[in-house]
Amino acid sequence: MNDIDPLLNADDRFVLGNVALMAVTHGFGGEIADIVELLKEEDPTDASACLLEAVYLDSIGDAETALETLESFNVFETQNGREDAIAFHLHLVAKLGHVERARDLGKAYIRDGDIQKESARHMVVATLNTLRRPGTDRRFETRNSKMRGQNEDEVSYGND
Repeated sequence: MNDIDPLLNADDRFVLGNVALMAVTHGFGGEIADIVELLKEEDPTDASACLLEAVYLDSIGDAETALETLESFNVFETQNGREDAIAFHLHLVAKLGHVERARDLGKAYIRDGDIQKESARHMVVATLNTLRRPGTDRRFETRNSKMRGQNEDEVSYGND
């Protein structure tokens, strides 16, 4: 983070991130480079800027570079924006055809409690539901026992 005089507070970063995301979704992702760089400079530990860059790369058909971007940033070790970045990472792994890796990662994210944010959990479950095992109609199921006051999450997939 810019320790001398931060230009942006958390609300500013949130707004800029959403502006950049809207630009990507409306086909102007090529215009977000300055915003991404500013967000990275302001808080290099926030995965959100890296996630924006990965979303843009994926939107222009470069899922491989998007995946490399997330992995080189090491989103797994960040605090801010971590869960959304991990969920998108899983989506990219699956999209690139690494089905077993995606299945294993997704189940581990749920089982180990790495994903607590509801929207990120939804993306992980949705991604896993696209990876059904051949010969089964069963979908990935999770019971978020933390929401129910229990100690563990139960995770199953097909006949596992």
